[in-house]
This record gives sequence, structure tokens and C-alpha cells, in this order.
Amino acid sequence: MTQNTFATDTDLASLTYYSEKQRIQVLACYLLDPRRYSMQEVAQLVLNDGNPQAGQRVSLITRSYGFSSRNAGRYAQSATEQDIRDFVRSYSPERTAGGLPEGTFDSFLQARQDQRRRQRQQEQARLHAQREEEVRRQAELTRLRQEERQCVAKMVCGEIVVM
Repeated sequence: MTQNTFATDTDLASLTYYSEKQRIQVLACYLLDPRRYSMQEVAQLVLNDGNPQAGQRVSLITRSYGFSSRNAGRYAQSATEQDIRDFVRSYSPERTAGGLPEGTFDSFLQARQDQRRRQRQQEQARLHAQREEEVRRQAELTRLRQEERQCVAKMVCGEIVVM
């Protein structure tokens, strides 16, 4: 089964007119903002283009990166602008017939979330080991202090007996 692609050859040729920064800003605004801007609103906000057809420019970018309609704000809770930036820098839809397949970002994001989860788990394990080591050190320090007190007490007792 092939995955859906949404960009036409004309879209992909037109995509070259948009800088990496513009692509990132458009995708971030459209996909991440919880206000769920329309493509026309994204064009006005990001591209400073109030032309009635400006939303089609945003649509061209989103289609090229494998997004169909109704994705506004979809990733507001699960992705960051850094995710979008790394995604755009990692994939070049203009090198793929029809642009990126639908779900490419989901796969990219899932791998990143899995990596973050592993990193958090490793960090938690490291912190747990640090806490255990600190408890062990404190116990050893307490034992040594008790031992020192016992030695001092024996010395004091020994001095009293000798006098």
C-alpha cells in the first residue's frame, strides 16, 4: 500500500521560492499553534501576505511536507518548533515525487519522542544512582563518626583510669 502524497510537481517547483526559515515558520505556526489558524491567517502572520490567494502558498508548503487539510494546531501538545526545524532540515520534499508521504512527520516525531523518553529514563536512572550513592556515603560517614566517638570515649575512659 502506498502512502498518500499531496504535492504536485508544480507545488514542488514553487517550494524552492520559500526559504528554509519561511518553511519552518509556516509549518510551526500552522501545526503547533493551539489557536488553529487557517492557512490564510498563517499567510498573513508569517509571510505578511494579505492577498486573498495567500493561503494557497501555505497550503503548498504544508502539502509538500506531507500534510493534508485539517492539521491546524494538531501538534500543539506533542511537538516543538525545534521538532519542525529539524524535520524541515532533514527532509527535502522537492527531491521526492509528490512531496513527502502523509505520516512522515508522525514517524519522525514518534522517533524523537521515543528518544526523549529513553533520555528521560536514563537521566532518572542516573539521578537514582546518584541518590543511592549519596545515601551510601551518608551511611558510611555516620558509621565513621560513631566509630570516632567510640574511640574518643575509650581514650577519655583510659585517661581517667590512668590518672
